[in-house]
Amino acid sequence: QIIGKAFGGTIVPNPLGWEMGRTTLKVEGRNERWAINSIHKEIVSVVPPGFKVFCSSDKCANQGMINREANIITWQGHPEVSNDQVFEITQLRYKSGLIPIDIMQQVESTKNLPNDHDK
Repeated sequence: QIIGKAFGGTIVPNPLGWEMGRTTLKVEGRNERWAINSIHKEIVSVVPPGFKVFCSSDKCANQGMINREANIITWQGHPEVSNDQVFEITQLRYKSGLIPIDIMQQVESTKNLPNDHDK
């Protein structure tokens, strides 16, 4: 989101709500899917000039963007965050009233599944 905004894109609240925990990314132009962790409820609704979308998810059409000229690749997800960390963050946000129970349950149900950034 920060890269999108910095380069002229538009960031808005996701009308589909939170995307938390294990998220399946569909890679554009390939029959590939990647699984990474996500923690966000905002999206890049307008892709900045010079960027191309390279992956999407069920809740985010612009999940990953690339700008080859500027050597930038970015996505909404958080491959640096482990399943245990995202579960802990989700629990804290649930206890604080920031996320609904269904999101908490969804994250809990997938916390032991492998992600591609675990490889």
